[in-house]
Amino acid sequence: MENQENSLVVTPELAVFLLSEFMSILNEFNRGERDRDTVLIQAITIFVDIFGSITGNSSKDLNYQLTTKGLVNIIILFCKQLNKFNYTNTSSWFGMKTKLIRIIANLTYENSLAQDTVREEGGLPLVLESCIIKESNPYMREWSVLGSKKFMFR
Repeated sequence: MENQENSLVVTPELAVFLLSEFMSILNEFNRGERDRDTVLIQAITIFVDIFGSITGNSSKDLNYQLTTKGLVNIIILFCKQLNKFNYTNTSSWFGMKTKLIRIIANLTYENSLAQDTVREEGGLPLVLESCIIKESNPYMREWSVLGSKKFMFR
């Protein structure tokens, strides 16, 4: 049976729409809608999973377009915010940084704009500090190493 993720086809219009919705949810979360935190965290997690799949299976052109629309900037900013949270293996944020690093690695593949954006936005230290083995974020080290190779050595 074919892996459904590998057969993913996303139009640029759908990807840009999803990105705008993701931005709206992150803005609402950052405004501190504490009575809706659980729902917002679930929505953020779903969108991060979606963008991990889209960026891993899309054309270079679509990843470039997502970069021009600000996806790299958003992911780096959220990664920085995530460092401030105290989360455990049982929290809703478990594994989130690994997923965010995956998106950065996917977007920076043969995409000099994304590579430059990561450097300019301070994403390089985020990726490099993730090159450690942590129980709270399985596979984070692997995605970090892959991502750092992509934008450090073009």
